[in-house]
Amino acid sequence: MTRHQNLAMKMRHALVALLFAAGAFGAHPNFKGTPTNNPVADPSAVVVLGHARFTLLTSRLVRLEYSASGTFDDRPTLQVVNRNLPVPEYSVKNLSANSIQIATAELQLTYTDTPGPDNKTC
Repeated sequence: MTRHQNLAMKMRHALVALLFAAGAFGAHPNFKGTPTNNPVADPSAVVVLGHARFTLLTSRLVRLEYSASGTFDDRPTLQVVNRNLPVPEYSVKNLSANSIQIATAELQLTYTDTPGPDNKTC
């Protein structure tokens, strides 16, 4: 692959990522008005199990974080500068003391918290 082809491919990937992010927020059925740049999500959109935090941004987009210390970072990212969005409908089912299932109309995520950051399964 030539240098030009490699650069073109990287630009296409970046464009797809931007379009995905724009589509994820533009398609949210409950979104009304102009978003603000608030990186802190509504607390009712957050699920924590052990050292993992899941923020339900839309029914199709979940932010996954792992922190060995249990401290999470709420600074904005390039992908999502505003996380204070309408909370999508979701359910949380406790499968065991260290395992949960989060479900929305669009996705289902199962997480098991096991010792060590390299032993996570989603």
